Amino acid sequence: MSKPLRLLAQDSDDVPVISALVQDAVVRPSEVCLDQKHRRFVLLMNRFQWEEAATEPRRVRTALRIEGVMKAARKGWPAAADQDAVLELLAVTVTPGEDGAATLDLDFAGPAAVRLEVECVEIALEDLTDSWPARAKPVHKA
Repeated sequence: MSKPLRLLAQDSDDVPVISALVQDAVVRPSEVCLDQKHRRFVLLMNRFQWEEAATEPRRVRTALRIEGVMKAARKGWPAAADQDAVLELLAVTVTPGEDGAATLDLDFAGPAAVRLEVECVEIALEDLTDSWPARAKPVHKA
């Protein structure tokens, strides 16, 4: 069993590392939350452990927390009645803005996506549980 990950991205150069680690994570819409009062966006996910993929495919319960959210928008999001749908997170990308601000895009398989405007890049990734065997390793078609 690997040591739980706890990472902090604090600039645009750190975001690709976070993106690679959350690629193919599965997320339920009901486990995605925007806390407007504290300007925080949180996703709870079952993350595929790419760092362990060479041995046995495993998943781990993980939180992704994005701070300093000034504006959030989503498109192609499941209806309120379908909050148990399963979304597959494909990538987190960043577009730097002025004075440290940035736009973060979270792209899911299918039409779902979230765009966050943040005052600065501050993303925390934290594994919350022990990992468990995954049913299969995700396959990416060229």
